[in-house]
Amino acid sequence: MKKTLFLLVAVAMLFVSCKKDDPTPTPEVLLTQTYDIFIDANTGDTTLIIIQDHEWENGLLKRDLFSGYHNSTYIDMGGYEYTYSGRNCIKAHFLGETLGSDRFFSYENGRLTGACELRNGDTISKVTIHSYTEDGHIKSMTLYEVRPNRIGDYEFTWENGDLKTIHLYEVGSDTLNKTYAISYDNSPNVNTGMPLTEALFTPLTHMYQIASKHNAIVASDELRYLNGRLVSIKNKTYSTYYTYSDGTTGKE
Repeated sequence: MKKTLFLLVAVAMLFVSCKKDDPTPTPEVLLTQTYDIFIDANTGDTTLIIIQDHEWENGLLKRDLFSGYHNSTYIDMGGYEYTYSGRNCIKAHFLGETLGSDRFFSYENGRLTGACELRNGDTISKVTIHSYTEDGHIKSMTLYEVRPNRIGDYEFTWENGDLKTIHLYEVGSDTLNKTYAISYDNSPNVNTGMPLTEALFTPLTHMYQIASKHNAIVASDELRYLNGRLVSIKNKTYSTYYTYSDGTTGKE
């Protein structure tokens, strides 16, 4: 699933295309664990393991719990607990003793309009959503980060339920800094059901992973499917294994 903001977590841009041999699963099947293994490309040794346990209640994500091993030493990295109003996530509360932040989300007429991230009572980042597409996808937003002092204007284009391009502009101008194009396979997104709020503070690496209908692909990875779902991703520097609520898993 999603890769979030903890120390030691390296976010890797995902995935490669692969033939889907099995039927599409029912939507109530949800991701319950993401298991990441990071590998030294020169030695082949495992350097870091990150385990993300996803706890659900009535189809809503209630907790993300993070733990792992660094050079065989166990690490408790805390996690997030989510609060909802109806089915809208309004708060993500950090769990753990290490430095973390709480996130708060605002809505208008049931549609997400903005967010702020607080650490020790201080605002460290804010998001303002400016517009949506006709079919309900975020079209434009601004992300302001206090440390480092950085602002980004984002514009998103969508196709068949998938985020196809991300445009990053200089704030207040039409000057385009970067454009990211994303391709997809035809398997259902492993992060189905995850709150869209999880994508706001890292839109370049998380918006397409959470908001899209299918899984993103790049040509450097080897993907494996089971029961119509993506269950593992492998390349020279990391392996990711997914486990679902129906018991389907890529762990060997």
